[in-house]
Amino acid sequence: MMWLLRAILFLPLFLMASLGSAQWWNFGKTEDKVSFKYIYVAGVSMEEIGPKLTVYRDFMPNGEVQVRGQAIVQKGQIGSVRFSLDEKETWKEAKLGAKGAFEFAFRGEPGQTYELYIEATDTTGTTNPVDKTKTTIVVSELDLREAIRRALEAMARAYMDESRRSFMVWIDQDFLTDKMTLERAIGKDFSAFDNLQLQLTIDQVTPGKFGQATVLVNFNRSLIGTKSGQNFKDRGKTRFAFRLHGEGVQCYSMSHPLIFGLSDAVNVGSDVIQGGNDEVISISDGDISVITIGDAIQIWTGGDTGSQAGRVTLRWSEEAADPADWWFESFNFEDRMKERETQIAPFIQGNFCAVGSSFTFNLKANTQYVIDPPGVSSLDDLRVAPDSGYFGQALFPLYDEGYRVIVFKLGGTKYAALEILDMVIDAGGKSGRIVFKYKYTARGPRF
Repeated sequence: MMWLLRAILFLPLFLMASLGSAQWWNFGKTEDKVSFKYIYVAGVSMEEIGPKLTVYRDFMPNGEVQVRGQAIVQKGQIGSVRFSLDEKETWKEAKLGAKGAFEFAFRGEPGQTYELYIEATDTTGTTNPVDKTKTTIVVSELDLREAIRRALEAMARAYMDESRRSFMVWIDQDFLTDKMTLERAIGKDFSAFDNLQLQLTIDQVTPGKFGQATVLVNFNRSLIGTKSGQNFKDRGKTRFAFRLHGEGVQCYSMSHPLIFGLSDAVNVGSDVIQGGNDEVISISDGDISVITIGDAIQIWTGGDTGSQAGRVTLRWSEEAADPADWWFESFNFEDRMKERETQIAPFIQGNFCAVGSSFTFNLKANTQYVIDPPGVSSLDDLRVAPDSGYFGQALFPLYDEGYRVIVFKLGGTKYAALEILDMVIDAGGKSGRIVFKYKYTARGPRF
């Protein structure tokens, strides 16, 4: 097939990408004699962070950034662990415990950036590759919990006031399932009900990579259906993800059960939060009802209760004069994040992207795929991932090839699959978007 020839032509680039993506936080998957089993910075696993972490002052006990981890060695014992915050100009010893466990803390000044390196040495004098441990830590002046509280309060107020414009100000431009879809759903919500009363209480805030944070929220809600005139109530727990924007935050994703956008819940919600809900309000064609959480999950996921599911739009642009400024979005199935990347980057951050006017399909290193497996014409047909036939290199065009379903083997017991819904090239051919729905499971090949 023609795509196979194109894949061969692109193979050297892909191999460079694969080599470039071997990062130090692939714990337990390295051939280095001295390495790390785990590291946590301010409570966040380095395996989830990437090369940069923003630490917020409300997550710094006594104004300190706390680091803990475990260094491991193939033979022998760990003799010392030390760290540097100034490009290896000076070093400080970490407190070393049994079996290579270590911890240290440093005072982080708001607005400052630190270049963290960690060096572990075994009793023979062998050290880990120190440069691989470089992590940029930015100490934010922001009180993350308070910023999220203000954002949620403003979103709830705009929603109760039926002000779509005021509500959408708080939505990230790269909203996970598609910002325009959410805006249309919000407008339909306003037509479906009146006299909305909404109370939101933050339960837990968890900071993550690339300035993102997830928040668990308890809610109480009541409204009157426009068609029926009946009063409906529900209460429970849900989850949002927010991203840092300047001195505040914007909403990046919303989980089921949804607080906002119920009129198109299937395409607005990114995943399902289990527990804390018995019955939820549902809107279908403007008709409002209260249904059991079991029935709601069937609607949201198509019955795939053991997996995450959602709809995503990824964009690309080659409009800039300088190719170094061209960009595209990739998607990570595990944490449901889109990453904006440059086309000159040595490897992609997400598991999947489709770039340029040919929608060239590419993968993250260590991700394998099967395209259009036999007997599968849509995502609804897929109940179990294939047990063989996976490829490790991609880099071939999807556009005009008629491909529809792609199954991904992400490593271990993690699998994902997507169904391409649309590929659009904008006027001028310099930008475009691919729309797909997906499902993901960490429980083995059965979705």
